[in-house]
Amino acid sequence: MRGLAVALLLFVFPAAAHAAACPGADPCPYSAYAAFSHNGDGVFRQPQAVAIAPSGDVYVADRWSYMVQHFSPSGTFIGEFGEYGSGPGQFGAIGGLAVDSASGNVYALDTDHNRVEEFSASGSFIRQFGSSVLNIGWKGGIAVSGDTVYVSNSDQEEIARFTLDGTALSSIGGSAGLKHPLGLAVSNGDLFVADDQNNRVVELSTSDGSVLKASSGSLKNAYDVGVDGDGNVWVANNGGNSVVKFSSNFTTATAYTGSGINTPRALAVNADGDVYVADTLNERVQELAPDGSVLALFGVNGRNFGNLTGPEGLALAPDGHLVIADTLEYAMQELDPNGVFLRRWGNHNEFQLESDAAVDPSGNIYVADTGHDEVQKWDAALSAATVIGKGQLAAPQGVAVDPAGDVYVADTGNNRIAKFDPAGNLVGSWGGFNLPSDVEYWGSVLYVSEAGGDRVDELSPDGALLHRWGGSGAEAGRFDAPEGLGVDPSGQVYVADSGNARVQRFGPTGAFLDSWGAYGHADGQFVAPDDVVVGANGDTFVSDTFNNRLERFSFGAPAPAAAAASPPPPAALAAKPRLAAPRLKLKVARRQRVLRQHGVKLAVSCASSCRVVVTARGFRTLTLTLHAKHTAHRKLKPTKATTKRMRTALRHKRHSAVLVKGVASNPAGPSASSTRRVRVRTTG
Repeated sequence: MRGLAVALLLFVFPAAAHAAACPGADPCPYSAYAAFSHNGDGVFRQPQAVAIAPSGDVYVADRWSYMVQHFSPSGTFIGEFGEYGSGPGQFGAIGGLAVDSASGNVYALDTDHNRVEEFSASGSFIRQFGSSVLNIGWKGGIAVSGDTVYVSNSDQEEIARFTLDGTALSSIGGSAGLKHPLGLAVSNGDLFVADDQNNRVVELSTSDGSVLKASSGSLKNAYDVGVDGDGNVWVANNGGNSVVKFSSNFTTATAYTGSGINTPRALAVNADGDVYVADTLNERVQELAPDGSVLALFGVNGRNFGNLTGPEGLALAPDGHLVIADTLEYAMQELDPNGVFLRRWGNHNEFQLESDAAVDPSGNIYVADTGHDEVQKWDAALSAATVIGKGQLAAPQGVAVDPAGDVYVADTGNNRIAKFDPAGNLVGSWGGFNLPSDVEYWGSVLYVSEAGGDRVDELSPDGALLHRWGGSGAEAGRFDAPEGLGVDPSGQVYVADSGNARVQRFGPTGAFLDSWGAYGHADGQFVAPDDVVVGANGDTFVSDTFNNRLERFSFGAPAPAAAAASPPPPAALAAKPRLAAPRLKLKVARRQRVLRQHGVKLAVSCASSCRVVVTARGFRTLTLTLHAKHTAHRKLKPTKATTKRMRTALRHKRHSAVLVKGVASNPAGPSASSTRRVRVRTTG
């Protein structure tokens, strides 16, 4: 196309409320629905994969939306496919896209799950392959030519090859000296590789992987490559904030910055020689002419004010405004009940993986800053912040405040609830919890959700257990990793049942009332809902974390809690005898791309014969059967994004916290658990 076109928006406005289908519930408990922020529809959150179809249509995928978006050549949104998950047709982070010029089928590189997924041009899932061969990292490259699919097996520093139906062939390029190869392109039978850490582009023979030509190494992190009809080689020069055009023999190079290109991670060249560039940190795509002039800009910034990325904790202010932990943006946002943006504050220096919020009657805002092991108290004007619990908390994920100003913290890493007075002094704590993930104060009681114990506890303000309900499962009244909870004015308790992708509602002492939700990204569906709050008028807000949105369900003013019968008490409610906790000793390799290449090294020992299951956020599960006083030395390999926390660590190249949990059981049935937290650093 020619002539500058712009299809660029600065804000995503909240959707109007409407009656909606009610997944997971019949009859539907709510009467109207709205969503604030969303995935798809041209919204980008760090675009990092681009491909061109034979028709000239453009496919784009980004880091945090877990779907492929389809555009016309001019940038008009056409459709989308995929959602977060590990099943067929689902994605983690998408590190590369390619289109088969013969069939028009789309190949998406799901880097989180080390696989390639193939779709029709309209987004119908066809097949998946490669998980037994690939070890990619968070960003990769893929190209299709003839009857072969080429994939940058980045952490193995070679190029994997597959037939179109996914049969693995021999790899090439292992002797080419590649260092973290990323983007790929095939032209005239040769394979072009963006050789990231060598700061160059390499041209390889597709038959044996031998090096034919290479650029000089003057680039700053070569992330992707494309070849135009004249043989010119285009490179996404990530660290140079530019696109570089090489002549076919690499003797001349010209850099183009377009309209302020910022950290480009991908590009693709169409039949006219126009180059579509993933302008990653500007959250858009730029189309450049062969001379580098800008032809079009398109995309909606999904990471600006009013939009959300991985939202977790929620709180309601006295004026009805919503305070939201915009977790993957290291920020807090405040919206009105209709989703209108009011203010935003914070950055990755002030917050690190903030998980929850609370607001006291004076408007002071409390933030559970998980990564910094503290709670921050901000005054209503956001002019000053006070730190609570530094050196006393470990990965806190929930916070609540009572009318007297006492602060209650779900001290997740220490498996306890900690109580601080208004001056920030620790005045009490209660243990015996299994990964407590949220705490709420209502009336004169505390409610605690235990993500590890799959249950909810009702406590007195001094920590005495009053009621407990739940247990593991998908049946009514049971849970799978309940993350957050809220209480309405009548005392009904709402639980974000994260692993079951639903919200459940209970009477004040645990009598099951109803539930709604199902896995997905349609209206009323969830992917890992994290928290829930209820307004005075009955409007219920749920943070739908992996759909990057806040959902509002309208019920009308809450009635007194119904006296519904509770399900039979699950066996999990019985007190559990405990073995001595397994001891987890963690060491982390200190090399580049630590998490992707080496994982977390640990030694696990058990006080008696037992079966130990060790998990860490973002890592594969390790299961060991140990005999008395036996110690096993193993390594957890990362899955590279099974949770938002690990994805954020890889994204920001900073120190982060990995929570590692061990659970031991013996044939007699009692279990023990131990949690350790390790600080890690990655340069990947």
